[in-house]
Amino acid sequence: MENNLKTVLITGCSTGFGREWVSRFLERGWTVVATMRNLNERGSLFAGELQKYPDRLHLLSLDVTNERERKEAVEFVRTRFKRLDVLINNAGYGQFGALEDITEAQLRRQFEVNFFGTVFLTRDLLPILRESRGRIINLSSVAGTIGLPVSGAYCSSKFALEGLSESLYYELKPLGVQVCLVEPGRHRTSFSQNMEWGEKSRQPESPYRRMTESYLNRKSQLSERVVVSQENVVRLVVKLAESKQMPLRVSIGMDAWATRLIQALLPKRLQTTLLSLVWKKALG
Repeated sequence: MENNLKTVLITGCSTGFGREWVSRFLERGWTVVATMRNLNERGSLFAGELQKYPDRLHLLSLDVTNERERKEAVEFVRTRFKRLDVLINNAGYGQFGALEDITEAQLRRQFEVNFFGTVFLTRDLLPILRESRGRIINLSSVAGTIGLPVSGAYCSSKFALEGLSESLYYELKPLGVQVCLVEPGRHRTSFSQNMEWGEKSRQPESPYRRMTESYLNRKSQLSERVVVSQENVVRLVVKLAESKQMPLRVSIGMDAWATRLIQALLPKRLQTTLLSLVWKKALG
């Protein structure tokens, strides 16, 4: 099948990787269904692409936590194209803070966006993906492979996504649907600006206040040194979408590769001892 007949649906298109994928897939001849929250406020971001590719770019308002909007997106794809070749689950954000500092509402919101939104959108699109023998690309993170202090909500939401995706990989393989997890490390994106912190994280009475402040300072220092652009992740996902066979997992970025190497070479007890020393030094 020629590229110009292929259709990709991407969530979380207003910033970061999602924004770049819209342009890249259009340039390569794909039909793109670009979804985002608050389309009325953000749709103008794609004015140039709409003018250049009026027949191949379709913008949809989609909050992945909203059941009605998810069903409308599924129905749009079903009636307009009758097929879907690739689903890229990219929508998400980072909820940070020690567990005691995060409210129940904040923790539930993290899972609603990063996990359940992906789960239910994927489930509802599976009949279409099965018909086209399509593929699913889920954006995870290096944080989906390792627990990090004051990052439990975010890490656990990505751990859950990892487990679901691995299960789907085996579940859907006999039906011709491929599943891939992309696990980026630290890249220069808008992720840090969109981070949210626990309601009590910066209150003086929090027993984790010092740890939180140390984490923020450390993250600020690292962010200033991050020179890896998002381009390598953008290229990777396009390559995966157009490849004959996708692997279950792809880690990308030096910190992601280093984490996988440590996990592969060191016994678990040694890993935890080493990382305890690292975090004690960094956040003590």
